[in-house]
Amino acid sequence: MEGMLLQARACKLGVTTGKHLATHCRAQYSPLVRTVLWLMAELAIVGSDIQEVIGTALALSLLSRGHIPVWAGVILAALIAFALLVLEKAGVHWLERTFQGFVAVTMVAMGGLFFMADIPYAKVAEGLFIPRLPRSTIAIACGLLGAIIMPHNLFLHSALVHSRQAPGPGEAGPLPNGKIVSRGDSIKYYNIEGAVALMATLIINICVICVFSAGVHGRPEEEDIGLANAGEFLGRRYGKSMAIGLLAAGQSSTMTGTYAGQFVMDGFLDLKLSATKRAMITRGVALCPTMLFAFASPGMMDALNQWINILQSVQLPFAVVPLLVLTSGTGVMPPEFASSALSTYSAWAVALVIICINSGTAVETFITVLPPGVLAAAGFALFAATYLAFILFLAVGPKRSARLLRIVGWGARDPRPAGGAGVGGKEPVPDSAVPLLAYQPERQ
Repeated sequence: MEGMLLQARACKLGVTTGKHLATHCRAQYSPLVRTVLWLMAELAIVGSDIQEVIGTALALSLLSRGHIPVWAGVILAALIAFALLVLEKAGVHWLERTFQGFVAVTMVAMGGLFFMADIPYAKVAEGLFIPRLPRSTIAIACGLLGAIIMPHNLFLHSALVHSRQAPGPGEAGPLPNGKIVSRGDSIKYYNIEGAVALMATLIINICVICVFSAGVHGRPEEEDIGLANAGEFLGRRYGKSMAIGLLAAGQSSTMTGTYAGQFVMDGFLDLKLSATKRAMITRGVALCPTMLFAFASPGMMDALNQWINILQSVQLPFAVVPLLVLTSGTGVMPPEFASSALSTYSAWAVALVIICINSGTAVETFITVLPPGVLAAAGFALFAATYLAFILFLAVGPKRSARLLRIVGWGARDPRPAGGAGVGGKEPVPDSAVPLLAYQPERQ
């Protein structure tokens, strides 16, 4: 539900203003703030790419029955990603169809294993509505929140709506069948599509977790199963179905991460790169730590994966808070599409819950690895305080944040639209995007 609510906001921003989230951040925030937001978005994308490389490498190792080692699979994963990006020249609709095909393959593979494995379906249904977790697994479960609701997907979703020539401000637009739709109808259709995609994601995640759990539960080797030897174990247990599902999932995630990176770089820096060049940058950075772990310490890949999940979860506020600030009120949104008070406060409440969960998880995880001593504790406390302060700083809105920077003498200017472009690219965007604490519902 949290993902659906946030994704709907991103879609609404893109459809009604004609610009995506990263572009609005560049237009509304001061140079210092938007630079930090850009770096955080790039860090989240690289973290996601590392996981995609690992998943693809494991799938290739499993498909080859171990003849392709993990380190070689990492290299092949990069080559496969570049091959897929050739589809960019065929048009965005071919990319969408390819992505949908990968998702369908993943669902069929994992869904088939879900019904073939010895899974207690009643217990699974009970766990969906009445979850129970041992304290030792809370950090992993909360880290999954960042893995499911990924920061870069909010940037991506606000931009992909433009690929279908959504109606501009005050306009209507055609569907492929010739039917004319308004912006309101466009938002409705995009939300339905997003809900279906998120439901598919939920089903796939349930199947993967249940299938793997059924495979290792009650077995003497379960404590030794990790990413380093998961491929061999899953191959013995489930054959190639799991490998095909993992490979398809890795490629679909690669495509979304690459194009999210394109939009992030274009929006924040006004720097346009092809998907191939963008993938070379992101995957090149991601290959370094992945190859290091694959060669030097493959047994540490589990820890790397868990830390990346934590990274994704703590990065989430840097996309969520600007999104909610910009979609509250009429500073950026057209008046007829301004969010109601109930919608705005509900979205902020969801964001607050997510931020609190993620922050608590990060603190608990970091404490377990902190070296003893006052200096380490003080350094971590300073880092945590800076993190929370920056989130609050974003929540007050771009206009007030720029004013605060000027007060402390950092020389920030008032946020202004990049290149003079505003809503729909026709008028300047006002710098009055409404923050949480200053929100007043629009009079109807």
